[in-house]
Amino acid sequence: MLNKVERLFILSGKFIHSIPYFYFVFNVLYPNTNSQSWSSIKIKKGIGKLFEITLKEELRLKNNFNNFDEISSDIDVAYKISDKIKISFPYKFILKDGSSKHSFSFSSKLKYKKGPFNFNYRYKFESIQSSEELSKNRIRNLIYMEFSIYKKSKMFISHEYLLPYKSKLELVNEQRSSIAILFKIANSSSAKVAYTLRTKNFIYPKYLRNNILNTDLIYSF
Repeated sequence: MLNKVERLFILSGKFIHSIPYFYFVFNVLYPNTNSQSWSSIKIKKGIGKLFEITLKEELRLKNNFNNFDEISSDIDVAYKISDKIKISFPYKFILKDGSSKHSFSFSSKLKYKKGPFNFNYRYKFESIQSSEELSKNRIRNLIYMEFSIYKKSKMFISHEYLLPYKSKLELVNEQRSSIAILFKIANSSSAKVAYTLRTKNFIYPKYLRNNILNTDLIYSF
């Protein structure tokens, strides 16, 4: 009989090995899709019972993982209002195409638990500023469901849509749909692997789609 840890690693391995099949299926459906990778390291530190600070470094590759896209550094301060409501104030510094950008955000998250499932909605206002471009303000709405597979792993299914600030819903200019698994490596660290299908430019037939492989290492203390 396999113990739970052994079953966890077998399940995680099966999910990781299934990622190439996602790429194969979607590359058949959308042959002109460009594959990317987004890899990050996160450090989370709780301060008391209500505050949490998260630091994140991320590297993105494009053109089927052959070219550098962007690198970013994040800091996020979150405040827990209740078990169901959390607000946060993220800041991101971005290097892309030889220039730098600053992203300032306000985010609020609602959480609802029903049986083994956690349903989450996150509203995020983001302002992206650059000395070379006009400021861009946008709204990011994320809906996701999470549930435990075993004690040390979780599955996530999510959908996010992004639109310019003060625009109507039909003017959504980007969507991201993801499936992910998070599993514990040790008591204070975990890993998350995800597949994301990103769609931009909704003017038919010039859809721009990206298959994205997300990998995250998360340290909490």
